[in-house]
Amino acid sequence: MAHLYIKGSNWQGDPDPKLLTLILNRLSRVLKEGSSATGGFGEKVNEHFPKLSSSIDGILVRKSLNGEYEIYAGELSDSLKYVNAIKRIKDMNKGTRSGDIVLIMRNEIGDTNQRYTTGSACKSWHGSLKPTDSYVPFIVAYPGGNNGELKPIINQTQGCSSDTGCDGNWRVPDLAKGIVEVQFREKEEVKDAR
Repeated sequence: MAHLYIKGSNWQGDPDPKLLTLILNRLSRVLKEGSSATGGFGEKVNEHFPKLSSSIDGILVRKSLNGEYEIYAGELSDSLKYVNAIKRIKDMNKGTRSGDIVLIMRNEIGDTNQRYTTGSACKSWHGSLKPTDSYVPFIVAYPGGNNGELKPIINQTQGCSSDTGCDGNWRVPDLAKGIVEVQFREKEEVKDAR
């Protein structure tokens, strides 16, 4: 849902630990638990964004630019609720690019009149770990083509099967590379035959 950057002595260094703790506490109480609507931050959230309270499912924190994300609040696992959450969170952690605090929005839809959710219809929730937002169709078509040409390439790509598809959109680069390699190899073979 959001990446937050906390300044330390400068923007190139680690976040200020006191400020980081203060912000994490307030975010957790207001956006995750929804239990504290008092105080300046809670009141402003309720005044301007009343459905934002209790909308956060998890809060991740990275205490240094080179550190790993830790779960500050909530629980993240590789379950049906999320798609490869642990690997995806680990892979998104890039020192100067990813936030010091990452907020992950809820996806349950039982009480959407009370809060925001990625579970309800939306054109896109960028970066959502929700299954329906994590799988992207990859369609390959070419004139006169047939699936017999693509089956060997799909089956040779780790995590993919021509019967069941691929286990996630992160397989697309390997699949595309396989398709290009076959086309290039066939072109070279025709050239060599001449």
